[in-house]
Parts: sequence; structure tokens; C-alpha cells
Amino acid sequence: PLQGGVKVVATALASNRSLKRLNLQEVGLDNESFNALAGGLQQNHSLQELIFSGQVDDATQLAEALKVSGLRELISLGDLFTGAQAQLLASALETNCCLRSLELQHVTPKKLKKDEAYRSAMKKIEWLTTRNSHPASVLTSSFTKTSHGLRVCLCSLGGEQVLDLEVDAVDASASLQQLIP
Repeated sequence: PLQGGVKVVATALASNRSLKRLNLQEVGLDNESFNALAGGLQQNHSLQELIFSGQVDDATQLAEALKVSGLRELISLGDLFTGAQAQLLASALETNCCLRSLELQHVTPKKLKKDEAYRSAMKKIEWLTTRNSHPASVLTSSFTKTSHGLRVCLCSLGGEQVLDLEVDAVDASASLQQLIP
């Protein structure tokens, strides 16, 4: 019965713009309800904190949701994720600039010793959530070769675009020199 309720919550979450905190720690999500929740989360940009527990075999939906979510804190209670699933979450956080805390509680020390992929992913997650906690101090940049020349894009990690310009190949050097004092 609780799993069906989670599906109702997930559907409502997709259109809700006022809920800030959702605590499902006593529910014990299964794969189906977890994926429904992640689907609702993909469409919700106002929820800031999610706490859940349960048995989950695949974190793909959650990883996709984290790419676009406005969540600031995610707490998973239980030994839910494998190294491969933690790596999916870490990869998703590369494009997420909101999540500041990802807690995977009740992870056994034995698991940490045995699973190098898990340890590596958790280090990456720690770095990315720290980066998101201090967005003004870091800029990301991208340089893309286009058919006409070069596209330069600078963004704060808070998502604010600082500069986006395209220059032709001949003017690229001169234009970049003007940008750098």
C-alpha cells in the first residue's frame, strides 16, 4: 500500500512548486516506486531535500533526475548503491550545480574496503558537492570549434552564464586578447 502512495506522491511531485522537503525514510522504496519518484523529481525544480530508504537495483533514473534537479540535499538511508550506481550518481553531478550534500548512510566499512569503484565515486561526489557549495568561486569554460571559428562559453558553477561568444578563426586570437586584461 505504501508503494502505491509513493507513485501518487511522484505524480504530484512532477507539478508541485511549493514542497521543499520530502521524507520517505519509513517507506522502504522498491525499484518501481523509486523510479516513479525519480521521474517526478526530473520535472520538479523546487524540492530541496529528499530522504529515502529501500532496496534499489538501478540508479539510472535517479542519476537522470539529478542532472536537472534543484535538490540541495539527498539522503539515502541503507546500503542501497553499488560502486557502478555511485559512479552514475557522480557522473550526473558533473552537470548539476545545486546539490550540496549527498549522504549515503549505513554504508558498511567492509563495502568501502572491497569496492574501489564505490570509493572513487564517493570521492568525486564529495568534490562535486563541495564545488556546488561554493559556486561563486569557480568558473567553467568551454571552447568549441565551429564551422566559422571558435565558440567560447564561461559559466559560474551556479549556472549563471558569464560570457558566450563566437568568433571567426582570424579574429579569435584578437578577440580573446581583448577579454583578458
